[in-house]
This record gives sequence, C-alpha cells and structure tokens, in this order.
Amino acid sequence: KNIKPKFGNVRDKFSKLNAFAQENISGNRVVKAFAKEDYEQEKFNKGNERFLTVKKYVYKIMGQFQSCTRLFDGIMYIIVVAAGALFLRPGLITAGDYVAYLMFVTTLMTSVRRIVEFSEQFQRGMTGIERFSEILDIQPDIVDEKGADELKAVKGEIAFKNVSFKYGKNAKQEVLKDINLSIKSGETIGIIGSTGCGKTTLVSMIPRLYDVDEGQVLVDGVDVKEYSLYNLREGVGMVLQKNVLFSGTIKDNLRWGNENATDEEMIHACRLACAHDFIESF
Repeated sequence: KNIKPKFGNVRDKFSKLNAFAQENISGNRVVKAFAKEDYEQEKFNKGNERFLTVKKYVYKIMGQFQSCTRLFDGIMYIIVVAAGALFLRPGLITAGDYVAYLMFVTTLMTSVRRIVEFSEQFQRGMTGIERFSEILDIQPDIVDEKGADELKAVKGEIAFKNVSFKYGKNAKQEVLKDINLSIKSGETIGIIGSTGCGKTTLVSMIPRLYDVDEGQVLVDGVDVKEYSLYNLREGVGMVLQKNVLFSGTIKDNLRWGNENATDEEMIHACRLACAHDFIESF
C-alpha cells in the first residue's frame, strides 16, 4: 500500500526532471543569450532534490519491507530448527525427517523471497503502466464529425462568421469575440495586432488546430467541421512560426510536405521562397 503510490510519485518527479532537462537542451541558445546558466542550474538542482527526497523515502520503505520479510523468514527457520530438535530428542521424528523438514523450509523461504522481490518489481512496473495508460487513454478534443466529407477542388474562399474562442472551458477571458471576416480566393490579407491578441489562433482555426467555441469557420462556403481532418489539413498550407528541421538532407526536408514532388517542383518552390541560391551554396 505504501510502495505503489510512492513509485508513482518517483516517476512523476523523474518525468518532470527529464522535461526540464529537455527544455534546457533544446533552448540552450536562449539560456546562453541571457546568461541564465546559473539560474537554470539552480532550478534543476531544486528539481533534483525533490526527486532525491522521494527516492530516499521509497528506498526506506523498500528497506523496511525487505527487513520485515527477512525477519519473519529467520524466525520461521529458527522455530523449525528448535521444534525439530525437540521432536527429534524423544524420537517422535527421525534424523532424516528432521533434515527433510529443514530442506522443505529452505525451499519455501526461497519461494517467499522470490514472491517478495516480484511484488516490488510488480509495483514498480504497474506505476509505469498506469502512467503510460493515462496518456494513451487521453481522447483528442478535435476529431472528425460523423459523415465528414473530403475537401475536393479547393478554391480557397475563407470566411469567419461570429467566431468566438477562449483557451479551455474554464477560461474567463475570450481571446476572440464575434469575429467576422471574409477572404476571397487569391486574395492576400495581413492581420496585425499586439502579441497575444489571437492572430495565430485565428489562422489555426482554418485547419482546425483549434475549434471555435461559437460561430463558424467556412472554407469554400462549407463549415470546416464538415470536412475530414486529414483532407482539410492536407489542403491547407501553413508556414509556422517555429522552424523545425528533421534529420536527413535538405531535399528530405523539402519533400516532407509533398513526398511526390519532383526536383523541378522543389527548385521552383525554392526560387519562389528566395531560398534556391543559398541552398545551392551548401
């Protein structure tokens, strides 16, 4: 009863420690640029101390558990040795019986020790499986609606009708409220505003990276919820704020968006993006 929740706590602290380390490794340039190495090191040390405290307590419980089982193991063996000697003296049992009983007890204790060791491994494994299952059981908020249709022959007309949105059901403040916007096919518009006012959120509603709380987002006159997620997102091209390069060559990264693109199509796209010349220089 004591070991299982503590093993869960250990895994929780360890996962947070790993997440913190990953953040600092991936964001090392930011840390160096602001000379915050000591600050981040101190935060890591505090997280490490919390992990160490929980780990120490787990080892303490495990030590008590092992000590108790070994104590009863020894007591049982002593009782059998003493009782056997008492029965052996008046001739109630033979020397062979006595030796056999001692061997039986030794075999029994070996089995008990294995059960004890298994129970520890079982508790450790169960906490990991439970945490893993919790993640697998999470249902995505945005899924295909029943009877979702494919997005075919895209024209590119986009409309926002009375769109309102807030982050999370319990959020008090709306990020977007009563937004009405119509964009014609082939039209280019710019959306400006202060940081955090909802520009990226507004654009992210087209491929349904977020779903509206109220109103509708229409593509070619059809609510985006009526399209299948795969076809909708396949038909929407996005240039994200955060650049990510996957392992492989430049060509592999260029083809990531369209695996069937020819070399001519890639070069044409790179010229349009003013990237062809510096790619050729590598």
